[in-house]
Amino acid sequence: MTAGMPFSQIPVYFSHKQILQNYFKIQCIQQFNNMKNLPNSFGEKKRQPLKKFFNFAKIKYKIMFKLNLNNTSKWIFVLSFLFLNTLVLNAQNTNTNKQDSIIFNKLEHDYGIIELGSDGQCEFTFTNKGDAPLILSNVRASCGCTVPQWTREPVAPGETGTIKVKYNTKIAGAFNKSITVNSNAVNSNVVLRIKGKVEKSN
Repeated sequence: MTAGMPFSQIPVYFSHKQILQNYFKIQCIQQFNNMKNLPNSFGEKKRQPLKKFFNFAKIKYKIMFKLNLNNTSKWIFVLSFLFLNTLVLNAQNTNTNKQDSIIFNKLEHDYGIIELGSDGQCEFTFTNKGDAPLILSNVRASCGCTVPQWTREPVAPGETGTIKVKYNTKIAGAFNKSITVNSNAVNSNVVLRIKGKVEKSN
Protein backbone atom coordinates (compact mmCIF):
# COMPACT_ATOMS: atom_id res chain seq x y z
CA MET A 1 0.00 0.00 0.00
CA THR A 2 1.29 3.50 -0.80
CA ALA A 3 2.26 5.49 2.26
CA GLY A 4 -0.12 8.31 3.11
CA MET A 5 -3.00 6.93 0.94
CA PRO A 6 -6.09 6.04 2.96
CA PHE A 7 -7.13 2.44 2.46
CA SER A 8 -10.68 3.53 1.55
CA GLN A 9 -9.39 5.37 -1.55
CA ILE A 10 -7.69 2.40 -3.18
CA PRO A 11 -10.86 0.60 -4.45
CA VAL A 12 -12.21 3.93 -5.77
CA TYR A 13 -8.99 4.57 -7.71
CA PHE A 14 -9.03 1.19 -9.42
CA SER A 15 -12.80 1.38 -9.98
CA HIS A 16 -12.45 4.66 -11.89
CA LYS A 17 -9.59 3.25 -13.90
CA GLN A 18 -11.56 0.16 -14.91
CA ILE A 19 -14.62 2.25 -15.82
CA LEU A 20 -12.57 4.46 -18.15
CA GLN A 21 -10.88 1.47 -19.76
CA ASN A 22 -14.19 -0.30 -20.39
CA TYR A 23 -15.76 2.92 -21.70
CA PHE A 24 -13.02 3.44 -24.28
CA LYS A 25 -13.07 -0.22 -25.26
CA ILE A 26 -16.82 -0.27 -25.93
CA GLN A 27 -16.94 3.12 -27.62
CA CYS A 28 -13.91 2.55 -29.85
CA ILE A 29 -15.12 -0.81 -31.12
CA GLN A 30 -18.71 0.36 -31.55
CA GLN A 31 -17.84 3.52 -33.47
CA PHE A 32 -15.31 1.70 -35.65
CA ASN A 33 -17.99 -0.83 -36.62
CA ASN A 34 -20.56 1.93 -37.17
CA MET A 35 -18.49 3.51 -39.95
CA LYS A 36 -20.61 1.59 -42.48
CA ASN A 37 -23.75 3.36 -41.21
CA LEU A 38 -22.52 6.82 -42.13
CA PRO A 39 -24.56 8.52 -44.90
CA ASN A 40 -23.31 8.31 -48.47
CA SER A 41 -22.76 12.08 -48.46
CA PHE A 42 -20.14 11.50 -45.76
CA GLY A 43 -17.48 10.69 -48.39
CA GLU A 44 -14.73 8.10 -48.21
CA LYS A 45 -12.07 10.78 -47.74
CA LYS A 46 -13.79 11.76 -44.48
CA ARG A 47 -14.33 8.13 -43.41
CA GLN A 48 -10.70 7.05 -43.71
CA PRO A 49 -9.21 9.36 -41.00
CA LEU A 50 -12.01 8.33 -38.61
CA LYS A 51 -11.45 4.64 -39.34
CA LYS A 52 -7.72 5.03 -38.66
CA PHE A 53 -8.36 6.94 -35.44
CA PHE A 54 -10.83 4.47 -33.95
CA ASN A 55 -8.67 1.54 -35.04
CA PHE A 56 -5.75 3.22 -33.29
CA ALA A 57 -7.91 3.99 -30.27
CA LYS A 58 -8.83 0.31 -29.80
CA ILE A 59 -5.15 -0.33 -29.15
CA LYS A 60 -4.43 2.93 -27.37
CA TYR A 61 -6.98 2.43 -24.61
CA LYS A 62 -5.26 -0.81 -23.58
CA ILE A 63 -1.94 0.86 -22.86
CA MET A 64 -3.01 4.37 -21.92
CA PHE A 65 -3.34 3.62 -18.22
CA LYS A 66 -0.47 1.14 -18.09
CA LEU A 67 2.12 3.66 -19.25
CA ASN A 68 3.24 6.49 -17.02
CA LEU A 69 1.69 9.20 -19.20
CA ASN A 70 1.25 12.67 -17.80
CA ASN A 71 -2.23 14.10 -17.37
CA THR A 72 -1.86 16.41 -20.38
CA SER A 73 -1.28 13.49 -22.77
CA LYS A 74 -4.23 11.60 -21.37
CA TRP A 75 -6.56 14.57 -21.65
CA ILE A 76 -5.49 15.32 -25.23
CA PHE A 77 -6.37 11.76 -26.17
CA VAL A 78 -9.67 11.81 -24.27
CA LEU A 79 -10.80 15.13 -25.80
CA SER A 80 -9.81 14.03 -29.30
CA PHE A 81 -11.76 10.82 -28.88
CA LEU A 82 -14.88 12.59 -27.61
CA PHE A 83 -14.74 15.13 -30.45
CA LEU A 84 -14.57 12.49 -33.19
CA ASN A 85 -17.14 10.34 -31.41
CA THR A 86 -19.56 13.30 -31.51
CA LEU A 87 -18.78 13.86 -35.20
CA VAL A 88 -19.72 10.28 -36.08
CA LEU A 89 -22.93 10.37 -34.02
CA ASN A 90 -24.01 13.63 -35.69
CA ALA A 91 -23.38 12.14 -39.13
CA GLN A 92 -25.44 9.08 -38.25
CA ASN A 93 -28.29 11.22 -36.88
CA THR A 94 -28.30 13.30 -40.07
CA ASN A 95 -28.66 10.12 -42.09
CA THR A 96 -31.51 8.88 -39.90
CA ASN A 97 -33.43 12.15 -40.01
CA LYS A 98 -33.44 12.29 -43.80
CA GLN A 99 -36.41 10.21 -44.87
CA ASP A 100 -36.71 8.75 -48.36
CA SER A 101 -38.85 11.14 -50.41
CA ILE A 102 -39.65 8.92 -53.41
CA ILE A 103 -41.54 5.79 -52.40
CA PHE A 104 -42.44 3.03 -54.86
CA ASN A 105 -45.36 0.63 -54.50
CA LYS A 106 -42.86 -2.13 -55.32
CA LEU A 107 -39.20 -2.42 -56.23
CA GLU A 108 -39.48 -5.65 -58.23
CA HIS A 109 -41.95 -7.07 -60.73
CA ASP A 110 -42.04 -10.81 -61.35
CA TYR A 111 -43.65 -11.75 -64.67
CA GLY A 112 -43.45 -15.43 -63.82
CA ILE A 113 -43.59 -17.62 -66.93
CA ILE A 114 -44.92 -15.75 -69.97
CA GLU A 115 -45.39 -16.79 -73.59
CA LEU A 116 -43.04 -15.82 -76.36
CA GLY A 117 -44.30 -12.64 -78.03
CA SER A 118 -46.83 -11.81 -75.27
CA ASP A 119 -47.37 -8.44 -73.62
CA GLY A 120 -44.21 -7.57 -71.70
CA GLN A 121 -45.45 -4.41 -70.00
CA CYS A 122 -45.55 -3.68 -66.29
CA GLU A 123 -45.91 -0.53 -64.22
CA PHE A 124 -44.28 0.90 -61.12
CA THR A 125 -46.07 3.65 -59.17
CA PHE A 126 -44.21 6.11 -56.97
CA THR A 127 -45.33 8.77 -54.47
CA ASN A 128 -43.61 12.05 -53.63
CA LYS A 129 -43.21 12.01 -49.83
CA GLY A 130 -41.02 15.12 -49.82
CA ASP A 131 -41.79 18.82 -49.43
CA ALA A 132 -40.76 19.95 -52.92
CA PRO A 133 -41.80 18.95 -56.46
CA LEU A 134 -40.22 15.65 -57.51
CA ILE A 135 -38.49 15.47 -60.88
CA LEU A 136 -37.19 12.28 -62.48
CA SER A 137 -34.07 13.36 -64.35
CA ASN A 138 -33.38 9.99 -65.93
CA VAL A 139 -34.66 6.41 -65.99
CA ARG A 140 -32.39 3.90 -67.69
CA ALA A 141 -32.55 0.14 -68.18
CA SER A 142 -29.62 -2.24 -67.94
CA CYS A 143 -30.05 -3.34 -71.57
CA GLY A 144 -31.85 -2.44 -74.78
CA CYS A 145 -34.40 -5.24 -74.38
CA THR A 146 -36.09 -3.22 -71.63
CA VAL A 147 -37.68 0.14 -72.47
CA PRO A 148 -38.90 2.47 -69.68
CA GLN A 149 -41.33 5.38 -69.98
CA TRP A 150 -41.92 7.71 -67.06
CA THR A 151 -43.72 10.79 -65.81
CA ARG A 152 -41.82 13.77 -67.21
CA GLU A 153 -43.54 16.66 -65.46
CA PRO A 154 -42.78 17.55 -61.81
CA VAL A 155 -44.77 15.54 -59.26
CA ALA A 156 -46.16 17.68 -56.44
CA PRO A 157 -45.75 16.61 -52.79
CA GLY A 158 -48.24 13.86 -51.95
CA GLU A 159 -48.96 13.13 -55.61
CA THR A 160 -48.03 10.02 -57.60
CA GLY A 161 -46.31 9.23 -60.88
CA THR A 162 -45.60 6.11 -62.91
CA ILE A 163 -42.79 4.30 -64.65
CA LYS A 164 -43.96 1.93 -67.37
CA VAL A 165 -41.56 -0.80 -68.44
CA LYS A 166 -41.78 -2.96 -71.53
CA TYR A 167 -39.66 -6.08 -71.88
CA ASN A 168 -38.99 -7.61 -75.30
CA THR A 169 -40.75 -10.97 -74.99
CA LYS A 170 -39.50 -12.10 -78.38
CA ILE A 171 -36.37 -13.24 -76.55
CA ALA A 172 -36.87 -16.71 -75.06
CA GLY A 173 -35.36 -17.69 -71.72
CA ALA A 174 -35.08 -16.36 -68.19
CA PHE A 175 -34.37 -12.68 -67.59
CA ASN A 176 -33.51 -10.42 -64.68
CA LYS A 177 -33.10 -6.75 -65.58
CA SER A 178 -32.61 -3.55 -63.60
CA ILE A 179 -34.00 -0.06 -64.13
CA THR A 180 -32.15 2.81 -62.40
CA VAL A 181 -34.22 5.85 -61.43
CA ASN A 182 -32.44 9.18 -60.93
CA SER A 183 -34.30 12.09 -59.35
CA ASN A 184 -33.99 15.08 -57.03
CA ALA A 185 -35.34 13.03 -54.11
CA VAL A 186 -33.38 12.40 -50.92
CA ASN A 187 -32.95 8.81 -52.10
CA SER A 188 -31.88 10.10 -55.50
CA ASN A 189 -30.91 6.72 -56.97
CA VAL A 190 -33.41 3.86 -56.82
CA VAL A 191 -32.99 0.53 -58.60
CA LEU A 192 -36.07 -1.34 -59.80
CA ARG A 193 -36.00 -4.89 -61.11
CA ILE A 194 -38.03 -7.04 -63.47
CA LYS A 195 -37.65 -10.79 -63.81
CA GLY A 196 -39.36 -13.77 -65.33
CA LYS A 197 -39.05 -16.43 -67.98
CA VAL A 198 -40.20 -16.37 -71.62
CA GLU A 199 -41.19 -19.73 -73.07
CA LYS A 200 -42.59 -20.88 -76.38
CA SER A 201 -46.19 -21.99 -76.28
CA ASN A 202 -46.89 -25.65 -77.02
